[in-house]
Formats: sequence, structure tokens, C-alpha cells
Amino acid sequence: MNPKSFLGLALLLCVTGCSSAVSDQAPSQSPVSSVSSPLPTASAQPLKPSISPSVKPSTSSASPIQTAPPRVSSAQPVPGKRIDPPANSGPLTVKPNPEPEMERDYGVTTPIATTGKVTVRDRIRFLDSDKLLTACPTDTAPYALAESTHYRVQICSGEYDPQLPKYYIGQAKDGGSELRITSSDLNEARQLTFKNGDYTYILYRDGAKPDQSNAYLEVHMPNGKSYAEALFYLYE
Repeated sequence: MNPKSFLGLALLLCVTGCSSAVSDQAPSQSPVSSVSSPLPTASAQPLKPSISPSVKPSTSSASPIQTAPPRVSSAQPVPGKRIDPPANSGPLTVKPNPEPEMERDYGVTTPIATTGKVTVRDRIRFLDSDKLLTACPTDTAPYALAESTHYRVQICSGEYDPQLPKYYIGQAKDGGSELRITSSDLNEARQLTFKNGDYTYILYRDGAKPDQSNAYLEVHMPNGKSYAEALFYLYE
């Protein structure tokens, strides 16, 4: 065989064997294709984060963190020693200071023996002027007239003001001297209260039912004692 022919045959066998060996091996990746792309391919599915059942996902940083309001539990009383009130104790009441007891010749609703009625009341303008004890001071007018068991009382108004009581005129039925008082306290005078030194004289005529109760002449003395005589009549 020609040496050239032998060499060509050997070369042909070598090439054929090498091609067969290369075809039996897996194709190798190129350097470029081995680098993973940062962008997913169109056919790739988006990855979903796996969440552990015991861990809750955190809220977005843009939303405020909300916390549950604190639970308020009713305070329990602190146990201590119980003090029971006395068996006969009752509700506490504040008692007003008692007023001095006033001696009255007749009860509030007791008819007066002289008339058989409680105090008769009427308007002073309906009274005849000849029944007055005396004439009132100049520029004044009769304001009230009253009579009790031992006294007669006449009240005269202020000057040019028939609605304002000012002068007190009192007479004792036993022939005693006449008492005259000029009030300098308008508020007291409107209450028919007149003071003479340490003595105070009051025509008390208030009552829830005037037609069923007595009016009184009250006298308050310096020693703290007081007495009241029911009025037979009161014209005012």
C-alpha cells in the first residue's frame, strides 16, 4: 500500500472515531448561557413567598402600626375589715337649730273666745275712719289696724307713700301709756316689724290658709322671752 494512502486511511479513521465520541457526550453549556439572567423569562411563573402559619405578614411601612386598645378591667375592691353600723342606726338627718318656744294665748287654728272665730281679716280702706285709734301723722295714711286681748295697734304709712308702713302706734287696754315707734329700716317695716330699744313688736299675719288661721301681735323682750296674742281682727 502506498504510504500516502495508508496515512490518509488512518487519518480518516481517526476523524470518524472522534466524531462518534463527541456525539455520545452531552452538549456542554456555553459560557454566556451559563450566566442566569436577572429578568425572568416570559414563560416563568412568578414566585410566591411562602408564609409560615405561625408568622403573620408584616404590614406595609406606609400604613400606621395599629395596636389593639388596652383592656380595662373593673377594679376589684380591696378586701378589708367590714364595719357594720349599729342595729338602731338610721339615715343621718341635719336638724335645724330650734327656735325659742313662743308662748301663745291661742293656737294657730283655735277660734278666739271673744269672737268665736280665728282672726277676721279685711282691707283697711273698708274701715270707717272713726274706728282708728288716732289720726296718722301729716301726709301719711292708715296702713293697718289690729286688736288683741290686751293691746290695740295702728300702723301708718310713710309720707306720700301709702304702700310703705313706717309708724307704729300701740295702746294698752288697761289704760297704759301710748307707744309710738318710727321705723328707720324699710325692709323691717315692710314685714310690719318695729324695734323700740331691746323690744321688738311684730304683726305676724303670714299663713298658708289666712282664712283658717290666726294672726298675732308678737312681742320679743330683752331677756329672750317672747309671747304672742292672737288678733281679733286685722285690717291691712
